[in-house]
Amino acid sequence: MSTGADAPVLTDGFSCALAVRHVAPGRARHLAELLDPRPR
Repeated sequence: MSTGADAPVLTDGFSCALAVRHVAPGRARHLAELLDPRPR
């Protein structure tokens, strides 16, 4: 498990993901993306 500054942050809601993306661009991963990693 990565805990560094570039580690992804797992979120479980749309607004949570948006908030994390606002303060840490590129780090937010929604739970649905983890469960279904197909490219969007």
